[in-house]
Amino acid sequence: MNRLDSVLTGALYGLLALGGVLLALIGSFSFGRSLLIAAALCALNLAAFRAAGWAVGTRTGALVPAAAWLTATGVLSLPRSEGDVIITSGAGGMLFLFGGAAAALIAAALTPATRSWLTGLPQ
Repeated sequence: MNRLDSVLTGALYGLLALGGVLLALIGSFSFGRSLLIAAALCALNLAAFRAAGWAVGTRTGALVPAAAWLTATGVLSLPRSEGDVIITSGAGGMLFLFGGAAAALIAAALTPATRSWLTGLPQ
């Protein structure tokens, strides 16, 4: 792998992480309308994480936006000093958080590994 390939791969993973953060931001302000919307957002997360893994061809491609999504939702669920909280602890918030985390795990499990995790050789 030459230097240009490394830069392009890093840029791709950066864009995937940005996409995960955007999914978290959009979902965090949209889930509270109904439980059906929260469930639809979880399905959207699963589709987006799985598509990222498919596009890159590695499990890392699915895990990068999922990790960014988990980090962003974790930050957005913390209460602020003013008492505000974006992701509430109601049924919709819990469905959004736990359903999105489950979507991340499912997407990573469904993405086939193209290289061995032990040796790094193609399978």
